[in-house]
Amino acid sequence: MQRNYNDIYSKLVGNEMDVLGHIAYSLYKENKIEYIEKQELRGYCVTDQDLVPFNHFSSSDTTVHNYKIRAELILQEFVDNMLLEELKDYDV
Repeated sequence: MQRNYNDIYSKLVGNEMDVLGHIAYSLYKENKIEYIEKQELRGYCVTDQDLVPFNHFSSSDTTVHNYKIRAELILQEFVDNMLLEELKDYDV
């Protein structure tokens, strides 16, 4: 049986050094896992075909943009926390 793959990775990750893209992709995967787990709690076995609507929604321009914005916020918070920790060492 041929598996259906969507193009979300290429929409989110520009290249292997694209940290924001990788964070955005992990947010997508988190949503996908949550969606599947909710379906399984209802006793439903999710197939690739069942994921087609989820994949279409996740690959929309608006959703891709939201993943990227959330990734930027996560990375910014990480950098802010690192800078605060570094500043503590200098007693500023």
